[in-house]
Amino acid sequence: MTDKNQLNALIQEAETSLNSGNYQRALSYFEKAQKIEPFNIRVKYGIGLTYYYLKNYDMAIQYLLSILPVVTKEVKLQIYSIVLSCFYSIGAYIEVINNFNILIQTESPNDEMLIIKGKALYQLGKVDEALDCFKKALNINPSSNLASLYRAALINELKLDSDFMESVKNKRLISIQGIDNLLNKLLDPDRFKKIKIE
Repeated sequence: MTDKNQLNALIQEAETSLNSGNYQRALSYFEKAQKIEPFNIRVKYGIGLTYYYLKNYDMAIQYLLSILPVVTKEVKLQIYSIVLSCFYSIGAYIEVINNFNILIQTESPNDEMLIIKGKALYQLGKVDEALDCFKKALNINPSSNLASLYRAALINELKLDSDFMESVKNKRLISIQGIDNLLNKLLDPDRFKKIKIE
């Protein structure tokens, strides 16, 4: 078997393992593929994504940031979403904001990135800025349930918007942390696996 055929077989086996949730096996196959072709973008992305699912966020960040200069705009935005999520997960809220600010120098953020930044700002006590992020996320994607939930929870905590509160007075609102806990149970844990890099 040629190196190229062996590389493709390893990548395919790694991606199959990743998609089935067998992350240790996926990592093993991706690492074998990396020995054949150390700078393969698809392999590096796969390793970074696998580390993300293994909750080894530092390694995920390292691998994913290493491929940013050579991926398409669409993939770059998805990678930044994963990286921001990693920083948020380890409590590196300043890094969320710093990396967000680096991104917006060249790209327009998506609603998911604004939500992560908003959550980080909230954790840093910057409530007005957090509320602004959730509002901007809704401007980008008016049907974003996440942005609506976080904005509602924040407004509920602050009791800032009496018109909004009047419109939802019969609904039970919960805190931002409560929404995070609920969403961790409800969100598609495989949403980042759907990104394809050729």
